[in-house]
Amino acid sequence: MSGPRVMELLNHLAHRGDVLKSLEEGHSDSREIANKADKSRSSVDRDIRLLKDDGYVKEHVGDYQLTQFGRFALQIYQLAERLAHAEPIGQYLPPEAPFALLKDAEVREASGTLPQRPIDHVAELLREAQVVKIVASVVYPSITTELVSQLQDGGITVEILMTEDVQNELWTTFPDEMKACMKSSSCTLQRTNYELPFGMVILEDKTLCLGVYDDSMRLLGTITTSSEDAVEWGISTYRKHRKESEEIFYRGGSHNSSKISTR
Repeated sequence: MSGPRVMELLNHLAHRGDVLKSLEEGHSDSREIANKADKSRSSVDRDIRLLKDDGYVKEHVGDYQLTQFGRFALQIYQLAERLAHAEPIGQYLPPEAPFALLKDAEVREASGTLPQRPIDHVAELLREAQVVKIVASVVYPSITTELVSQLQDGGITVEILMTEDVQNELWTTFPDEMKACMKSSSCTLQRTNYELPFGMVILEDKTLCLGVYDDSMRLLGTITTSSEDAVEWGISTYRKHRKESEEIFYRGGSHNSSKISTR
């Protein structure tokens, strides 16, 4: 019995989820809903009638509103929207990533026309942050520059866990900037000897931004969420890798790479 009912529910969501969404947002006029959903008015009237017949919608004082069951269905529809939005990068999510990662999430895909979009988003987050934890698997000049600027202004406290490849590239490309970071009491650098197939920025322990990469470490996009379960997973993952890492510190007056050590 459950199979046909599941298919009926999915059919409603596929064809009428946008109407449920409009009704919940307070749009009750079928003409207004039709414009918003890009449907004909007759189609919207039919959708509302079918939703009403199956208990998703009820009539109240001349208007239509969602039943509690309709609200539950709308939540499934909105989750399906987020899943669909994340589909281009979804197959490369870390295998231990929680389902909560997509709860109220913003997905920014690095498309062919906007490859820098996720990076610009991370830089924007850093400009507003005061306490940050970072897992760095790839070097991005704009993010490096933003972090150094924030540290020099005294506006941020940051912990960075990086791979060995990232450490080598940073000290080759940004020697002066990294020397400034290491001399700052607001910056802690750690190196892990493990490969990390993802990037992570945790802001104030309240927001998680996960960088998703393909097998060649090409950035596919970012997922940003304030879901408590997702942030908790991010912090736990960061701490697990940090526990197995070594602190990077600076010796001597030179910023030659041979002077950079771990302990």
